[in-house]
Amino acid sequence: MLVTFVLSMFMSNTATAAMMLALLRPVITSLDDRDRYAKALLLGVAMASSIGGMGTIIGTPPNAIAAQALSTIHPVSFLSWILIGLPPALVLFVISWIYLTLMFPPDKPEVPIGALHRNESGAPTHAGRHGRRDLWVVLGVFTFAILMWLFESVHSIPAPVIAFFAISMLSVSGVITAQDMRSLPWDVLILMAGGLSLGVGVQATGLSEWIVSFIPMNLNGSALTLFFAIMAVVMSNFMSNTATASIVIPVVSGFSAAQPHVLILPVALACSCAMILPVSTPPNAVAFATGHLKPSDFLWGGILMALVGPFVILLWMLVLFP
Repeated sequence: MLVTFVLSMFMSNTATAAMMLALLRPVITSLDDRDRYAKALLLGVAMASSIGGMGTIIGTPPNAIAAQALSTIHPVSFLSWILIGLPPALVLFVISWIYLTLMFPPDKPEVPIGALHRNESGAPTHAGRHGRRDLWVVLGVFTFAILMWLFESVHSIPAPVIAFFAISMLSVSGVITAQDMRSLPWDVLILMAGGLSLGVGVQATGLSEWIVSFIPMNLNGSALTLFFAIMAVVMSNFMSNTATASIVIPVVSGFSAAQPHVLILPVALACSCAMILPVSTPPNAVAFATGHLKPSDFLWGGILMALVGPFVILLWMLVLFP
């Protein structure tokens, strides 16, 4: 879960979940069919992928939508977002880990993780000469991109430009080929762009102001933040969290012109707390596709995150913006 959590901060949480589940497949298959601990591993990857995405701007699409909405009125840098999103993400990470260890304990005192060091044929895994070279290229580009993102305030190079440079380096070095580019999940990228466009449309047409007019105005700041955070969680559990962020963020931006980030940031973070159904998040869908989980396995952990998440986010917002 910790490895998944860290990687999902800098990679697509969908890709992170798929990669980690592929690595865990030998361990899961080595467990007894009646051992419930396999569910803990699968759910742990799914939950850590979603929660880890809260930590950075690029971790999940709702974060990018919030950053775009704040770009002209209250810009949030890459490092600033880490200070905003990482603390509540760590709290939810620990809560989810405790839940999984209590609900799905292993039947045996030791888990055969030696299977991680063998491929599906049983032979030890190793990287060839070309594979070793690619490993160091990816590690170098990955480290360079993270450092550039963290020190964006020093060199003033925008985060998207840094990401484009990293992509270019992987392409020029031959690590990523033309076939790899064609196999990218373009439907997900188009979904993200569509979500951004939908948000702009909701704001530009005045639909956000019209929706705001139906919301009670006698709520105080904390109650309003909690209200929108819970609404974001509920909507994200039954529809794309990208679409939810695209609809809700333009609405909340009309509530506080002086401090729009006080409402926009909690909504974006709350969208990542939706985990009740297999379709609630792409990591859940990837974990469900393994065939080792039932829809009911997601239910109680998802309800726990949906109930605890908005309150943890609200408390952290009150610390940051009293």
